[in-house]
Amino acid sequence: MQQWRRSSARAGIRRDALAGWIGMVLLLCTSLWVPAHAAERVALVIGNSAYEHTTRLNNPYNDARAVAAALERMGFEVTRLDEADKSRLTRELAGFRARSRNAELALLYYAGHAIQVEGRNYLVPVDAEVNELGDVGLYLVRLNDALQQLNAEVNVVILDACRDNPFAETLSRSAVQLGRS
Repeated sequence: MQQWRRSSARAGIRRDALAGWIGMVLLLCTSLWVPAHAAERVALVIGNSAYEHTTRLNNPYNDARAVAAALERMGFEVTRLDEADKSRLTRELAGFRARSRNAELALLYYAGHAIQVEGRNYLVPVDAEVNELGDVGLYLVRLNDALQQLNAEVNVVILDACRDNPFAETLSRSAVQLGRS
């Protein structure tokens, strides 16, 4: 019990530090690029923790909640997306494209699994099931496609992605089967 309290307290400190860091970055961005009048600021905050077919993560949901609250305090119009499957993730990204079109500042925050395969980066929806290399393009969301949805004068992207590849074992088996070892 004592160990859980310590790690829970550290997670709270980590979230507070993350929210503070994001606030400083945004303050810098808005003071340098956004005119002094009230700017329209939009944010899409994504927190994926409850993965169905791979390792669940402890922090992304809570981190996204803390970041969304900090952004709202700074005057952002925030859309929060928790536990996004591929359909919801792509639908919300398309909606964000429309919302950011007339904004002066658009921010995309993603917390969850992300991977790089063959030089391309992907966000991992909670329903992604990657059993071989060919599944990557079908079940994951290319980061470049997500970035194409930001259309504001100033665009900020924060990726708080887990550094391990949840599909490493299945992808390496697939690569060996394809002769890419």
